[in-house]
Amino acid sequence: MGRVTKYAVLLCALLIGLAANAQEQRKAPAYDTIPIGLQNMFDKPLTFRGESIVNFTKWCFNQIEYPEEALLHKISGRVTLQFIIDTAGIVSDVKVVRSAHPLLDNEAVRVVSSSPAWDPVTVKGRKANVRFTFPVVFGISKKEDDTSIVHAKFSHKGHTDFMSWVAENIEYPKEAAKRGFNGKVAVAFDVSAEGYVENARVLTGAAYMGGSTASSGSKLKSATENALAATLDAEAVRVVSASPRWIPAMKDGFPIKVSYNVLVVFQTE
Repeated sequence: MGRVTKYAVLLCALLIGLAANAQEQRKAPAYDTIPIGLQNMFDKPLTFRGESIVNFTKWCFNQIEYPEEALLHKISGRVTLQFIIDTAGIVSDVKVVRSAHPLLDNEAVRVVSSSPAWDPVTVKGRKANVRFTFPVVFGISKKEDDTSIVHAKFSHKGHTDFMSWVAENIEYPKEAAKRGFNGKVAVAFDVSAEGYVENARVLTGAAYMGGSTASSGSKLKSATENALAATLDAEAVRVVSASPRWIPAMKDGFPIKVSYNVLVVFQTE
């Protein structure tokens, strides 16, 4: 499995830098962007996966992985994010408007950036972008009888080292690279109690996360582009599934199964 040289493959994980993450986010047009506070203008309420906005809060809660270093130093706080839901329902332009701590900021941005597509809104029948302000609260229980989970680690370092390994082993699908096709793939995977990576699966594929050619930057329109997006999905799952063995997570001194998410960004030079 060769190292990618001609094509840059960027990967975002638990502790990726906020500045780097922001550079890779697709920019939504500034026009026709309506604050969520003016939702009375919408033809129908903004929904996430067919349900109320509360469903997005629940989804984020299930995706958050409290940064290990933040837990170690008992760092907590409230991160306020602002992002745009564009006319295709895709989350873009995620930025921190009120910081708690870089570790918490980065994790909040990672999770919201990997959001599945929303249900687009219209105003008088015309699709519109929506500007959304959203708080993510990180809290540590103070109960003395609580026990913390020690997260699984890759090569004794954790997710940062895992991302380096993925970057060295991923192969940009040939046809997608030839056509300058870019995209993001959110992949979930389990680390078993024995430390093996299992059940790698696509949470949100390239077809729903800004898949486009480098030249046009347009949203997916054709069966061909959908097929190219599927090759990015498959490659992201393949390389994550091929991961070497991890050091398993522990709770109360016993190894346990845990689940993680990773955002893989394919971008041609």
